[in-house]
Amino acid sequence: FRCNACRSFFSVPARFEGYADLGHVNSIGWHLKGLRYNQMKVQALFALIHRQGWARRADRRFLDIGCALGHSLKEAEHWGYQAYGFEPEQTSAAYARDVTGVNVVQGYFRYGALDGMKFDVVMLDNVLEHVPEPRALFSEISRTLRPKGILFLGVPPVEWIRRLTSISWVMPARRPTINWRG
Repeated sequence: FRCNACRSFFSVPARFEGYADLGHVNSIGWHLKGLRYNQMKVQALFALIHRQGWARRADRRFLDIGCALGHSLKEAEHWGYQAYGFEPEQTSAAYARDVTGVNVVQGYFRYGALDGMKFDVVMLDNVLEHVPEPRALFSEISRTLRPKGILFLGVPPVEWIRRLTSISWVMPARRPTINWRG
């Protein structure tokens, strides 16, 4: 899908606010399969921030937009951050609150939803490709970041998106000289 206004691509069309779940793609099991990799990625992010001295405030805050099961929030708390997350999927948000034990708002991120709190680090990891209006989201994030705040933006590889959205991944390639049916 492509935004007509800014020409950005995204993989899931706009959903209404009350939408519950996307199914197996956002299942608890699906998220847990990638848990170790995601934990290592978030640990590396905080180690870098700590090494560079980028977030030295005593009251530093971390926000994860699209926090899934909330494990990044738990890691942020380990590094001394007040951590908050937004997760639109009901099942994942409930797991984050009830099992992981972190502060999660079930819904889409909007500036002011946390009483205008400002954050030292905002994470948007494997979320941007689902956002129908990236400019609007970045505008909201810029209002949320403290001065000299850090935005961690992670996007999947282009090849992954092509495979997800392309029928060419589902159908075998036809070659004129080879009978692909076997």
